[in-house]
This record gives sequence, structure tokens and C-alpha cells, in this order.
Amino acid sequence: MKMPKYKHPKVVETKLGQEKSDGIMNYQQNTIYVDQRLKGANKIETYIHEYIHFLHPDKSEKNVAIEAAKISEFLWLHHFRFV
Repeated sequence: MKMPKYKHPKVVETKLGQEKSDGIMNYQQNTIYVDQRLKGANKIETYIHEYIHFLHPDKSEKNVAIEAAKISEFLWLHHFRFV
């Protein structure tokens, strides 16, 4: 199966304290910013959450959050971890 041909966003881990957010999808820069202090399941969910924003920019925040929670829970239960 071939992967679709589009440019995935760059991911930058940085402190996002002023933004009061765990993650941000910046469409102009094609960059996802993730708070570098996140750990465990919260970090996984944030990566997924922001990538869903990238894939579906018209999807509501509520629906993005629900979908990200389901996917991250599945991955966590199957022992997916950042190393």
C-alpha cells in the first residue's frame, strides 16, 4: 500500500506555557508545536490531536479531542511509548 503524497508537518517540542496549550498546529508554517514537558499518554494524545487538526482542519475541536483520545488510548493499551 502506497502512502499518500503530501508533506507531513514538522514537529517542534518546545515550552508552550504562555500559550496555555499542550500543542498547536500552525498551518502557515506546516508545523506542530508540542509542549516539551509532556510525558506518557498525554504526549501521545497531543501528537495525535494536532495531527488530526492537520488532516482535517474543518473538524471541530470537540470531535478532534474525542478522536485523539480514542486513538491514543488504543495505542497506549498496545504498549506504544516514546523512547
